Amino acid sequence: MKTLIIDKDHSELHYQGSNLTVYCAGKRVSTVPIRQLERVIVSPHVTITAGVLGVIAEQHVSLMVLNARLPQRTATLAGHHSGDNQRRLWQYQLSLRHPFCVQVATRLVTLKIERQRAVLQNALQKRPELRRVLTKAIKQLDASITTLADPVINDLAVLNGLEGAAAAAYFQAYTQLFCAGLH
Repeated sequence: MKTLIIDKDHSELHYQGSNLTVYCAGKRVSTVPIRQLERVIVSPHVTITAGVLGVIAEQHVSLMVLNARLPQRTATLAGHHSGDNQRRLWQYQLSLRHPFCVQVATRLVTLKIERQRAVLQNALQKRPELRRVLTKAIKQLDASITTLADPVINDLAVLNGLEGAAAAAYFQAYTQLFCAGLH
């Protein structure tokens, strides 16, 4: 084990001898030899004593406190200077930036709609009697995919709206694949 991650609320990190011990709600949950660790990553809800910080620093183990709600309160204690902590911090900060979130979310929504389109396309081959309904939905999904390719989309609310409209078109056609008693 090289990384110890503690993110449960009401957790505490203690040291006993050459081990770090994790307590959750007053109960001992885990014990890890500190010599096996390169880094410890904790949420801001984890209690750490100054003694633990001293042992972590003495053993050259890196410590990172990640705070999703208040990213300016993210902190690091560098162990060996491999650049690993800084890289992880940059990755974490990058994930909180709006353009990056929109870019990743757009890609995920596009993939989702493409898979929905593939399902309907496959159904069209097997259920030609539903050609009109399925073709209409496929065209709507194609329009959504085209819209998502537009670099102007820079708002998660707009993206949610596009995803919702595509889902409505998909499920309206998809439910037609089943008998009326299952609708």
